Amino acid sequence: MIPKRIALVGPVASGKSTLAAAIAAHTGLPHLDLDELFWGPRWTPVGPQIFHARVRDALA
Repeated sequence: MIPKRIALVGPVASGKSTLAAAIAAHTGLPHLDLDELFWGPRWTPVGPQIFHARVRDALA
């Protein structure tokens, strides 16, 4: 049985995104990268309220 959600956690540059993309391709599950939700234009972080709202919406 394939779970509905899989969370990958690890240090920087450990291959999390690569593994997540492979798992998504294999299972058909969506791939959500928190970096895409955290960073704004020109790699400026968004505020905590915006980030939390983006994460909440993405997980809904």
